[in-house]
Amino acid sequence: MLFLFLSYTHSRFFPLAFMSQPIPVQWERLFSNLSHLLRLLTHVYFRVSTISSASFSAMNFRKPRIESFFKTRGELVTAVGKWATGIVGINLPNKSKEDDLIGDAKAIIDTVKVPVDVCVHFSVKYNWRSCGRGKTMQEAAGEQLLTKWSKFYDDAASIGVQRILLVSGSPPKKKVDSIEILRHEAHRRKKRGTKEKRVRVGVAWTPCYPDGGARHEERTRLSSKLSTGVVDDIWLQFSSDCFLLQEELLWLKEAHGIDGLGPVKLFGSLFVPTSVWLNRFRFRPWTGVFVDAQFLSSTESAMRGAQSVFKIFEKNNISPLIESPIRKETDLTRAINFLRDAQKTRSTGAAKKSNETKSILVSSINITEKKHPVVVLLRNELRLCDNPLMTYAASLDCPVIPLYVWSPTDYDPWSLKDTACAVWLQESLKHLDSKLKHAYNNKLIVKHATSSYEEGEGRLARCVVKFAKEVGARSVVLGERYDGVGAKEDKRLIEAADHAGIHIKVLVTSTLHDPSAINLSSGQKGYFHWGTLMPFLRACEKHGAVPRPIEMPMVLNPPLMEISSEGIDFVKMPESRGKTVDWGKKILCAWPNIGEDSAHVALSRFISCTKAGLTAYEKKRSRADIKTSSSRLSPYLRFGEISPRTIYWAVKDKLLDRSVTKTFLRRLYWRDLAYFHNISFPDMSDISIRKHYENSHWTCVLSEPGCSHLKAWKGGKTGFPMVDAGMRELHETGWMNQSVRMVVASFLCEVLNIDWRHGEQHFHRELVDADISINAMMWQNAGRCGIDQWNFFMSPINASQDPTGDYTKRWVPELMKVPLKYLHKPWTASSSIMANAGVTLGVTYPDRICLDVNKARERTTASVLDMRRHNMEYVDEGGYDEITLPDGSRSRVFTRKDLRINRDGSVKTFKGNVRKKREKVAVHGHQETIKNYFSTSKKRKADLQVSNVPAN
Repeated sequence: MLFLFLSYTHSRFFPLAFMSQPIPVQWERLFSNLSHLLRLLTHVYFRVSTISSASFSAMNFRKPRIESFFKTRGELVTAVGKWATGIVGINLPNKSKEDDLIGDAKAIIDTVKVPVDVCVHFSVKYNWRSCGRGKTMQEAAGEQLLTKWSKFYDDAASIGVQRILLVSGSPPKKKVDSIEILRHEAHRRKKRGTKEKRVRVGVAWTPCYPDGGARHEERTRLSSKLSTGVVDDIWLQFSSDCFLLQEELLWLKEAHGIDGLGPVKLFGSLFVPTSVWLNRFRFRPWTGVFVDAQFLSSTESAMRGAQSVFKIFEKNNISPLIESPIRKETDLTRAINFLRDAQKTRSTGAAKKSNETKSILVSSINITEKKHPVVVLLRNELRLCDNPLMTYAASLDCPVIPLYVWSPTDYDPWSLKDTACAVWLQESLKHLDSKLKHAYNNKLIVKHATSSYEEGEGRLARCVVKFAKEVGARSVVLGERYDGVGAKEDKRLIEAADHAGIHIKVLVTSTLHDPSAINLSSGQKGYFHWGTLMPFLRACEKHGAVPRPIEMPMVLNPPLMEISSEGIDFVKMPESRGKTVDWGKKILCAWPNIGEDSAHVALSRFISCTKAGLTAYEKKRSRADIKTSSSRLSPYLRFGEISPRTIYWAVKDKLLDRSVTKTFLRRLYWRDLAYFHNISFPDMSDISIRKHYENSHWTCVLSEPGCSHLKAWKGGKTGFPMVDAGMRELHETGWMNQSVRMVVASFLCEVLNIDWRHGEQHFHRELVDADISINAMMWQNAGRCGIDQWNFFMSPINASQDPTGDYTKRWVPELMKVPLKYLHKPWTASSSIMANAGVTLGVTYPDRICLDVNKARERTTASVLDMRRHNMEYVDEGGYDEITLPDGSRSRVFTRKDLRINRDGSVKTFKGNVRKKREKVAVHGHQETIKNYFSTSKKRKADLQVSNVPAN
């Protein structure tokens, strides 16, 4: 109290005393030192108080509160009588309309000698009388529900029940819900007075909805319930998402002042994991219970997750309710042991912490506690906003060490070494380091897993584990990776960390939904095949809405020790004739703004652009001659400088018509689909998903003409201006419009018949947005061996991507003066026209490397058909390809019409367009309907240029 008084005196009295005259320097220094000292002593006082409070709370958690799973009243009363001294209370859930919970509670209270805290549930769903939809009938049913509640409450009070839990029970929306019941109860109490004996009324709260909009709605409903003044208890539904749970508890405390120590008590459901319970939950998840895939992966993982939740309960004064079934003595023993072991771990840690040396330096007024830091291993999450890794680490209330490990390898073709991606990555890391210093006084630590670690697999794991040991970290948090190489590396890291006693937490950070949690049924459903966009999109929608992005953490405690970093400048440029060839300079010139802030600026410009941008994306997205036709966000997405959820909700919140945003938002789902494919087929970067396509007859690139054709394609010297423009832009800037990517890919695989893997490897080296999974999906589809063969050919001659010719003239300046009519097919112009343009084919601009595109395509198609005839075991009765799915089942996958064959090997024939949409012709305005039909047909043809790569 003395400290508080002096603090008040210093802050309130002295400023008034010296308001009218200057404060002497000696007095000012004295007051400053005194203020620092008081803050220090107050901090220590409250730390001791908190420890004492936590220890007291832990004492109350030694006995569990359980939920009834008994089928008969006799079994219930017998069990409670036997276990009364081992439990603190029991909840009687309302699971059907026939339940007589008041009778059950009375039997317990009358029979059991030891007092037991009984909580009976009242479900709106099971107490609602079925009625019609008419307003009068709904009102009558609502009045009857309120009458039932009043009787239930009064009966509970009369027999000595301590608590009632009011739940909605997931009913359809009705005239009267739980909020109306609370208002009704408040009116009853006001009318009848406060002297009457009361039963504590509790409400249910689901704080951890994955969807941000649902969480906001749940907050609003809870606030409405609390505003009635009737709520005495809040019962939290279980979730394995610890940082979301802590975030919502912080909101509850800040918004309503509820911390579990005041008049409103907090209870939280908890599960004691067993293999039987996990199997049942996987098969039939409980409504409102949200657990991640890692929690469900094993009993040990679930146990760790449940213990983490219990620790949060202890810290926030939440009494646990064991909701896993307890029917036998062994079940109760397991629950008691779970709480005891969790408390033992907690108390041991607390005792150790209290015995650790705390340095209190009065001269500098600095107090530090020895806490084990957490390492945040960054790969594709180079941002602060909507970064689950940062949010989770911040929630642990310990020092946070952001770490990036540069681990290039010579043996891995998908390493970032000597790629355009590495140039972008290096600049992005610099930006992130600057943001960490500015926002949190923290910094990014970079380690090079190169010379100091032996070459070979597991180098990343050895580097991270060694670093964690050096800094005293006991946990590492990282984002999930989906490419085959990355997933293997992370598996080795988890195993090495586990062996070293370091806990690994893996979170989903780079997708709209968790692609590993999506299940697709095999085969064809209507026009849609396994692994294509629409079935995947619908499966994602079943998992709920896309979660809203989360804010950047308020605090990210820096480590207490100084940690050396090996520097961010790890990209080394090659030398030629004693001079450095800085090819990365042109990449940075094309992309002067890299990093999280620039990503948000690019998103904002795209959304607000009036000339093209989002509003014109549906019509102009394939236009390479319009710079704003696409978002150019793909490099920022590649390294996670912006999250897909941020982009998704920025577009959604514009409230534009679905016809404007549909395709752009679907591009974000294409990203998730690519990761889903890579999870299903880990080796898809190197091996065809349609395994029999490994027998395809490709043009050999070790001899002519394949060798020179591939070289010409890479260098933008094919003689086809549209292809050359795209490949030159790629080499100079590390990027090209998605429609141009498809033109050059079609040309390589369909016209030149060169193996798709050569294109994939070249794109990996040259693209600043090269994503292993997306790159593999696109090139496999271009090479016809992926899940979704391209059902179209992107002509290198028609050049619909460049109707003005501006794009081609920019990147192929040799043709600057060629008339637009001949620009994309200069070989058709007369010699005089070309002479006037200053162009000599074969001299100033290359001759075509393929003289007849159509015949070349026919040869490629014939080669594929021949391969399929030799692999009839992979062809179904409809002429489609079949593949083996990860679960061992076979599934039909989409196959182009011209590649479908009968059982005798002949090519299938089709009469007309079987998918032609029947147009409805109106009686009036017949000519207008015909006009619309042809307009729609043109649009349908234009839509064939839809890409299999994400928004760029």
